[in-house]
Amino acid sequence: MELFFYRAGKFETRKRWLNPNIKSIVSFFNQVFCSTDILKKYHVIIRGGCLYKDLSNTNDIDINLSSSDIESYDVLENDFLILQNIANQHNILLDISWSSISISYLYDMNLDKDNIYENLEKINGSYVNIGFFQKIVNGDVVLHIDNRNELNSVGEYLVKYELKDLMINAFNRSSYSKWILSNKAPIKYLEANQIISGDYSALIGESNKII
Repeated sequence: MELFFYRAGKFETRKRWLNPNIKSIVSFFNQVFCSTDILKKYHVIIRGGCLYKDLSNTNDIDINLSSSDIESYDVLENDFLILQNIANQHNILLDISWSSISISYLYDMNLDKDNIYENLEKINGSYVNIGFFQKIVNGDVVLHIDNRNELNSVGEYLVKYELKDLMINAFNRSSYSKWILSNKAPIKYLEANQIISGDYSALIGESNKII
């Protein structure tokens, strides 16, 4: 029997996750809506590869929380943990972040891709994500990432960046972002509230693949 351990920030699991599917994603957000106040506290969107690739080829779900302010980084970190634990119940791995400006707003702003880097330079905001990850399989450490340092560490396991720098870096290194830029494709995101209301067409069929 395989011995498996994974840590992302405060979250720990010994259960391997599965590729997400429509049912698990919808069930996850419905449970978040029914059992927490997170969707009231933050503007929550899905972004990233799950909207461009077949879900069977997607390892995780990228979600971004945004709000103009937060109570504290400890509260934010605990909200991350709540979401991670609920996702784990649905066999989903989350890649989770928070920003002081909604990523959906930034995506909408950058539909004019000829000026995308000029637009990104104008961003004035903060971005926080998890800075510590570890995966152990059968006693072997197969993943160990610690991005924390004296300048960017907030909370126990969180790291903070300038949103402008992070977005520029993402567009420079992300394969699907490069594809979007070169093909003038729309930058997709999906509101959590759309899923709650039953509109998750962006996750179905050809609409969630690069075309």
